[in-house]
Amino acid sequence: MLESCADQVLPLDGDERGYSASSIDWELIVYAAADEVDAVWYDDESGRGSTQSKLAKIHQYLVRYGTLQEWDLRMDNGWMRYWFNARAGVMMVYGVHKDVIRFNKYEGE
Repeated sequence: MLESCADQVLPLDGDERGYSASSIDWELIVYAAADEVDAVWYDDESGRGSTQSKLAKIHQYLVRYGTLQEWDLRMDNGWMRYWFNARAGVMMVYGVHKDVIRFNKYEGE
């Protein structure tokens, strides 16, 4: 699937299992554990032009996995914001610049 939309797809080096994929507009890394996706790191240039477009992008990512009410902002350390959605089993982290986003599988609660 990655090869159909990326310019380059490479297996990760070292101990981690997964793939790195990139195109001219984006880059992502898919991490695998026990033959399923465990996390995805996504460098997304869309929305970098204004504060409003950055907020719209974050909103789009959150509603992809449920309603806004299902998400809980549990930590904001001034650099990173950590959102949890227990029903969907997903955690989303993004930096204050809102351009690099990571989704992790979440099995808490």
